[in-house]
This record gives sequence, structure tokens and C-alpha cells, in this order.
Amino acid sequence: MTTTKTLINDVIKPLEQFTLEDIWLEHPDGSVSRSPEYERALNADKARKELVNAGVGERYWHMHSSQLTPTDALKRVLTGIKRYHEIKGHNLILSGGLGTGKTQAAILILKKALHEGDTALLQNLGLLAVTVRDGYSAGFDQDKLTEHGAITRMTTPDVLILDDLGAGETSNAAVEQRLLYLVLEQRCNNKKTTIITSNLTLAELINAYGKRILNRLQPTTTITFEGTNWRLEQSGGGW
Repeated sequence: MTTTKTLINDVIKPLEQFTLEDIWLEHPDGSVSRSPEYERALNADKARKELVNAGVGERYWHMHSSQLTPTDALKRVLTGIKRYHEIKGHNLILSGGLGTGKTQAAILILKKALHEGDTALLQNLGLLAVTVRDGYSAGFDQDKLTEHGAITRMTTPDVLILDDLGAGETSNAAVEQRLLYLVLEQRCNNKKTTIITSNLTLAELINAYGKRILNRLQPTTTITFEGTNWRLEQSGGGW
């Protein structure tokens, strides 16, 4: 089984840099086998593609829990990850201020899902809704993303992470609200795990999207992240 942990090792050589001599090892009995280094590179390449297909940006490919500040909220998430198979179908809201590690924690769950052979997707709902709305003015275009296509995209994975929910439009975003309701309804009926990260509290999310919509996120647990903005703390260099 491919593991995303392989990607932690930044020194793994890209596949395109391997020569035939690097790939194959000849043994004294005349048999040949692929080199351990090449096998590691294959696993890293496969894991990288899985993360890309799951919507995970490059900044998170090599991220591991040992690199993160062990806050109480993160410890709760890591405890849940150890019980992954027990809590499948249960939903999670990761709430807290800017840069407190909500998305990082959610991606650790996503990586666990991929490692266990499940499918997963990290999706910004606001951005997806913008894409759908742009398609309304595109006329007949078979490649445009429709509302049905967006719903299918978000209801198919075993684990869905709706990242930064409520960061953009809320009460005036009809497409976003409609997508959220229909997606949560289907995922709830099919007992699929949905994880939300947001700067809003649960009460604020209910106020923004309505109790009727958020009630579809059951059963659910809310974990609140606190602390300083890690993005600002790690923004040294460059400008």
C-alpha cells in the first residue's frame, strides 16, 4: 500500500532522473530486481499524484504531525486518526482563528484516509461555486462545471474536507448554499465523513448557512483551535 509518509523524505530522486543502471540491480544468481531507491521513488511519485488528485497543494505534501505544534486541538485530531476506522462516517468541524493549524490537521486526516485505501478530497466550496457560476455565462460548453458535476465531485469521496468555509460570501451566495445543502444531505445519507475547517464558530456557521443546512452534518464533533498565526511566524525570508 502506498503511504504518503514517503513524501517526508525530500531527498528522493525524481523518477525522470533514474537511468536503467539506477533502476535495475543484477544479483549473483543472474536475476534482476528493481533497486530500493527506485522503489522509494515510485512510492513517492504515486503518493504525490494521490495528493494532487485529492486537491492538496504542494506546501502540504511533506507535512507530518511531528513538524506541527502539539496543541490540545491537534492532539485530539491525532487521537481520532488512530481510531480512523471506528469514527468513519462521523463528521468534524475544525474551528479557530487564522493560521492556527486547522487545514494542516484536516490534511493529516486526508493522508490517513489515502493511506487506508479510501478516497478523499480537499475542496474550497466558495471557489467551486465561483467556477459553477462562471459556467452559467459560458453557453453550451461540455467541459464547463455544472452544479450536478460539482455535487458529484463532492459526494463521491469517502472523506470530504470543505476548507475555509464561510471565508467568502455566505448569505448572498445562493449557489454555495445550495451546493452545501445537497452535498451534506447526500453524504449524511451515505454515512460519509465530512470535515469542515472555518474561522467561524459553529454558531456563526449556523447563522451564515442556516440550521437546516448544518443539521445535515450529523453526527458531528467540533474542535476549536487556538494560538498564534503560524503563517506569519514562518514567513521569514523573501520580502
